[in-house]
Amino acid sequence: MGETKSMDPSSEMLAISAHPNSLNWNECRDRDDGGPAKYVLRPIQILNKETQWLWIDATIPIRAIYFPLCYKSDEAFPEYCTYLVIDFRARTSLDIINITGTYANYTLDSQGGLGRHDDITWGFKVPDIVAYLSIPRQLRNPEYGLYRAATKGNELFVRASSNYTWWGSQISSFASFYREVDYANILCATFGVEVGWRPYQYSSFILDLIESVVGMGLGFIPGVGPLLSVAFGIGVQLLEDPDSFSSDNILEIGASIIETLIDSAGKSKKYLAPGVLPKGSGASRSAPTDEERAARKTAGDELNASLTETIRKQTR
Repeated sequence: MGETKSMDPSSEMLAISAHPNSLNWNECRDRDDGGPAKYVLRPIQILNKETQWLWIDATIPIRAIYFPLCYKSDEAFPEYCTYLVIDFRARTSLDIINITGTYANYTLDSQGGLGRHDDITWGFKVPDIVAYLSIPRQLRNPEYGLYRAATKGNELFVRASSNYTWWGSQISSFASFYREVDYANILCATFGVEVGWRPYQYSSFILDLIESVVGMGLGFIPGVGPLLSVAFGIGVQLLEDPDSFSSDNILEIGASIIETLIDSAGKSKKYLAPGVLPKGSGASRSAPTDEERAARKTAGDELNASLTETIRKQTR
């Protein structure tokens, strides 16, 4: 696995890591004898905060790839996290662009996903993929696409030759094959939780979450992504009307973090369909007084605490 700033796997890598495949040949033997196919969720770590492009050799079939979005999914379920997923299993074919700008068609299937190709490296533009997938499909800008962009230079997923020599100063090698995640548990956690809406109110839980995400310096996860995942209305306000977001400051966020969020929203906003939502009018409203802010915080936390308790009772 390699990491670069540019869409060029021949450039200097910010980081290179080697992840060995399974050497359990008994599983291969069992499958050849009619046993079940086994799938693995393999956790990998992006090692450099400046990474834009993640390169993965196609020496093993990739059925899906998961990107972390938010390390807590909701105040009622702090033990769950939120991921974005690109699922290749449901497609039968896919046109994939080369870094030189030419498309080629690849056959996909439910078992092997993208399939094995010893001469190919897949490239994923991680920050932009996270920004794009964070926005609901119905609200995405049609000028952009996960597999085919309308404008050259806006590619999110590409292929490259595996013949390039990777080079760089940060090289890591993992000694063993990791298979720590139970696929059945992931399915239960993914599809076993009901969906609901949080109110457009102050929430100390969301404030702490956003401060932690920004504080950890996760540059490849735009701050608006976690905000959209836990407080959609506030996240949309950040995208559509950053001035209103800043002046309203529902979450009582510090000035430096607001600046960081507004900067990150610029990356995400281009993926939002133009004119799909009306602009707010926060810029024309007077700033709330200290008393009004205190009352708003108390009311928001009380409302969210009541909703959290209701959700927990429904899921017990």
